[in-house]
Amino acid sequence: MRLVYLILLTVSCACAQVDGILTQVSRNVSITVDESDFAIAATAGLDVTAEQVIQILQTAGLQNLSLTGSGVGQTYDYSSGESQLVTQTYYQFNTSAAASAIKDVAKKLEALRTNLPDTLKGLQFSAYTTSSQATVDAARQATLPLLLADAQKKGQALAMAAGVKLGAIKSIGEFGSSVGGVGLPSPMMITTGTYGYGYGSGAQYTFSVSVTFALAP
Repeated sequence: MRLVYLILLTVSCACAQVDGILTQVSRNVSITVDESDFAIAATAGLDVTAEQVIQILQTAGLQNLSLTGSGVGQTYDYSSGESQLVTQTYYQFNTSAAASAIKDVAKKLEALRTNLPDTLKGLQFSAYTTSSQATVDAARQATLPLLLADAQKKGQALAMAAGVKLGAIKSIGEFGSSVGGVGLPSPMMITTGTYGYGYGSGAQYTFSVSVTFALAP
């Protein structure tokens, strides 16, 4: 009985196998850097709301602000000449602008940081240039037909080496990876980025697809 079970299991596994040729291809694409992304951290008293901080940032000339996090913590205040432990609220915002405007936005934030209203206790910010999602999506759409052609060529070579004939496409999928422990959308993997105040150079993206071909009779 045990032997019969093993035979049936072997047959079942064999039937579950799908005949075909799997190919995985990638292309590195240089994409225009057209966006600057800002991360802004503001500290204030416990009675200050996120809406009040947003109003201050908008008055300073910042637009399209998105609250990404908030919290409460303690720090030492040395403004009185003596160290005093105070409790503050922390707010973090994101905003974006054109890559060419990164210095202009930074100047607005710097002017606010060096002349804080009484409502705020502190302000920090950082920024980097990158490719907007619309630009990445357009590059992806332009690259996909090239990837399918690469997959067809690779599949044909594998079929010839195996002595079989390549059939029609059975399935297509996109695959990606992660960089620095940060998960990225499956259609792409960022391999290098452009940081700082420079703009105009290209960011390198890797677009990848997995294509399974059937075997022709």
